[in-house]
Amino acid sequence: MRFHAVLLTGLLLFLGCGSTSAPGNSPRAYSATASVGDFLSITLDPTAHTLAYTNVSNSDTGTIPYTVNIDGTYTLQDPQGVLVAAYEVPDFGMIVQAAKAGPTHDMPALITAVAKGGNISPTTWANQNFNYMQFRTAAGGMEVGSANMDAQGNVSISHYSPFGDSSGQSSFGGGSFSASNFVTDPSGAFMTLPDDSGVVRIMCSELRAAFLRSTQTTARSSD
Repeated sequence: MRFHAVLLTGLLLFLGCGSTSAPGNSPRAYSATASVGDFLSITLDPTAHTLAYTNVSNSDTGTIPYTVNIDGTYTLQDPQGVLVAAYEVPDFGMIVQAAKAGPTHDMPALITAVAKGGNISPTTWANQNFNYMQFRTAAGGMEVGSANMDAQGNVSISHYSPFGDSSGQSSFGGGSFSASNFVTDPSGAFMTLPDDSGVVRIMCSELRAAFLRSTQTTARSSD
């Protein structure tokens, strides 16, 4: 994967999220999802020049020194070779190049991260509208859309997936599900929801405007 080729993705994702002040030196925390379905927690310390991560999906962890390049990208000096490079819009988001992601710890991936907000629970979403991105290892890969949850916990979504065109179906669709079975992680940063196919969705609510949803199948590493 050539990292500079994905910078446009990051610029589009964070368009409109510009800051009028310079970022501080305090550690910055992000929730992230990988293009192969992993969900991660990332903390970047600009003073120590380290990036610490926990991959909730495959249990990988590490604290990695980094250097800042002249073009603003980060070179990650990961002795395990899991994470390679990153680009950050401080306090808003980050994209990271991974070389060893996924359930088999050997899959290249693009990691998309957004700044952590407060703790999340089903009541966080009640009567709210959100945009979302979904990354998964089955059933079509990336998906983007919008979602709404009513006061009773019923979630309605409308979405676009490029997989629809390649499979001879419509790229646009919608659906609904109940949030009644959400389980909030003790950290308060995300929730999980097992569905009928055995897939676990790991979700986080950030910036009161978006959530990330990552999924992995338990039987297969990728489709």
